[in-house]
Amino acid sequence: MNTPAVLKYSKMFEHLDLSNIQRYLSGVGPNGYDYHSMIKELIVYALEGYRSIPQLIWEQNVNQTSADIFSILLQEFLTTLNSTDL
Repeated sequence: MNTPAVLKYSKMFEHLDLSNIQRYLSGVGPNGYDYHSMIKELIVYALEGYRSIPQLIWEQNVNQTSADIFSILLQEFLTTLNSTDL
């Protein structure tokens, strides 16, 4: 999974400072989704030029590089989701 696109986004996210953005909502109820992972997914979505979610799904089915990038983001999201109390 060390394609140029995966390496590009990995390096970008390594230097992305999200410290001013709260990772989860706090207060009453469950923590919800990890905002850092969602922001990273939105960045990839925008930079890769997707116009809709169906286009994104189609691209992942056809293009292995896109699938690899979102697979890494999904794995990060699931890891943080499993490490919190919901």
